[in-house]
Amino acid sequence: MHGRSYPNVLAVAVLIMCATSPVKGQAPRASTGCSSHLAIRIGAAKSIPTNANGKVYSLDEVRFDGDTKLSRAELDEAARDILREARDLSPDRYDSLTNVGRAPWQDRGYFRVEMTSTVEELSHDPTSEHYGIVLHVNAGRIFHAGEIRLTNLCSDEPTAFPIEELRALLPMRHGDIFDTSKLRDGFDALKKRYAKSGYIDATILPEFDIDEDAGVVNLTLEFDEEKQFTIASVKVLGLDSSLQQELTSVAPVGEPFNYERIVEFLDANKSRLPDGAGPDNLDVARDRARAKAYLTFDFRSCQQASN
Repeated sequence: MHGRSYPNVLAVAVLIMCATSPVKGQAPRASTGCSSHLAIRIGAAKSIPTNANGKVYSLDEVRFDGDTKLSRAELDEAARDILREARDLSPDRYDSLTNVGRAPWQDRGYFRVEMTSTVEELSHDPTSEHYGIVLHVNAGRIFHAGEIRLTNLCSDEPTAFPIEELRALLPMRHGDIFDTSKLRDGFDALKKRYAKSGYIDATILPEFDIDEDAGVVNLTLEFDEEKQFTIASVKVLGLDSSLQQELTSVAPVGEPFNYERIVEFLDANKSRLPDGAGPDNLDVARDRARAKAYLTFDFRSCQQASN
């Protein structure tokens, strides 16, 4: 039987708080021993939720207090990221913004930063409610990268690619400030490497060994590669014969399923494809026992929408 699902393409089981990348090239600032305090208002229109009575919610203000250790400009950037993230949240979910809020600190080595929040109602009227959030920060100390090990999870066999090739895709090295944005970039690079070679069920499991006294994070990456899938068949619906031939040429039957090459083709040919066409128009049926992938590209709904 063929199990139908969209390609996994290297899932990453890692608890790292995600946000936009920080300003590059800035060294972390030493603590002044003082509390930092910041309020930011953004007046641009947002896509924000409403309650059952049609009253609009809006998060208008972000403040930080406590041992922040970041500069005013860095806090400014962090506040804007949080306000963007809050656009589609109702007030009962504002506490989750601490997940976004930790990222600028973790991207600068404050791996164990602690953050809690207090939500305040600033004002209200018959049509809207306006809120602010105070994020209470304990930045802690800066951590550095210790040992970084890469290994095959399932056996003592070598990984599909040389360890040194995989290690070179990680931009963080022993002794560097433990920058989680670099870790995310490394996972993205590993994802692409595996995706190019048919390992569509591969996962990577990180394990953090934290030495609090030394301020070091040792990292082990275990690769659960699963099987290498080859393409058994390709079906294209909703394209003219010329585009159909071009698309099938980037997914040759009998070769490893190169998901990244397909995505690159779709991106490069957006102007020639139906409106809204993209990777979501690809369905992959897997025969896991034989490691075969059956590809169906269906652009008919896009074509109808564009017409």
